[in-house]
Amino acid sequence: MPSGSCVADIGTDHGYLCAYLALRENPPQRLLACDIAEKPLQNAANSLAAYGVSDRVELRLSDGLSGIAEDEADCILLLGMGGTLISRILSACPWIKAAGKRLILQPMSRANEAREWLCGNGFLITQEAVVREGRRLYLLIRAEYTGVAADAFAPGYEYYGELPRLNTPDAKLLLERTAAHLRARERGRRA
Repeated sequence: MPSGSCVADIGTDHGYLCAYLALRENPPQRLLACDIAEKPLQNAANSLAAYGVSDRVELRLSDGLSGIAEDEADCILLLGMGGTLISRILSACPWIKAAGKRLILQPMSRANEAREWLCGNGFLITQEAVVREGRRLYLLIRAEYTGVAADAFAPGYEYYGELPRLNTPDAKLLLERTAAHLRARERGRRA
């Protein structure tokens, strides 16, 4: 994330990511920690105070991106929610489709829906990564708006994305898990 960018963390929960970003050597120019409910924002306020960065992060009550103006953020973080919800939040925000807007997504489920939305709405997936915490694997997707919608996916792209190109043990394991899930789903349809 380049310094000077304006970052909005949607669904901030405890605000740990915003605290981390505020403490970096070259922090973003502006940080918005947003959530749909007061309780998570209070949790975030407590975390930010504990890390001594309350003055560097603005807390905002917002249902998705509805409480953020077009010029307030150029990097949008949607982490720890399902691909269906991510797609719904992005669909409800027309200003997200503009040059210079970057998305960092971490779908906990249905990553295929997030990829389909991105590719069908003029976003280019520029990078994917897999991060491990214990036995849990987390997929991260970075995308930028280009205005060119992908008319057709390569077979399976919505499910596998850029993972085959990563060639890491964690990416291979996530691919195997995805394939097993799809096989089980197909068997269920045939039964």
